[in-house]
Formats: sequence, structure tokens, C-alpha cells
Amino acid sequence: MPGSAKVALVGQTMGPGRESVVATAAVGQRVWLIPQPDNAHDPNAVAVVLGRQQAGYLPAAVAARMRLDEPTAGVIADVRVHNGVVRGFDIAIPKGLVGPRAIQPA
Repeated sequence: MPGSAKVALVGQTMGPGRESVVATAAVGQRVWLIPQPDNAHDPNAVAVVLGRQQAGYLPAAVAARMRLDEPTAGVIADVRVHNGVVRGFDIAIPKGLVGPRAIQPA
């Protein structure tokens, strides 16, 4: 995705069923970035939803720099496979959503 930054998914092992959601990921697939201002652990939290299920979160340091008021689309830029199973992925998000510090280009 031109003009985008690549960000790793985190928290995919922390919630029930997330690992099975992540296992369905494929490069080019759309994900939704959902702000969670009422999250008790982090009011800057941004959930990553694949299909209709949560796969994990954006890293806290990235979410804290984002300007995200409503659900926004991202794209899976890369997947991490271990023993033939997708265990994680990177998300391409528009650079305009991320604050001034640079993130790895997608």
C-alpha cells in the first residue's frame, strides 16, 4: 500500500480465539482498526479486527501516536508463519494516521 506504514500485530495470544483468527490471515486481506477509548488498560488502544473477530491490537506506542476517531481499514502486508501456521502479521496503515515519529515503511 503506497504511502503506508507497516505495523506488527500484538496481543494475538492474549484473548480467547485470537490465535485461530490470526491463522486465517493472508497478505492483502483487509483488517479494521477500531479505537477503544473506553479500554480500561489503555484508552489509546486500537483493536485489529479480521473478518468479524478481533485478532489483537496495534502496539501501544503506535496506538498512542495515532489520530483515529472511527474504524479505519488497513491491509495485511506480511504474515509470519511457524510450522505451517500463520502466527502473526504486519498491517499496512496510511501514514497520515500516525504521528510524527517514523514507523517502518510498508
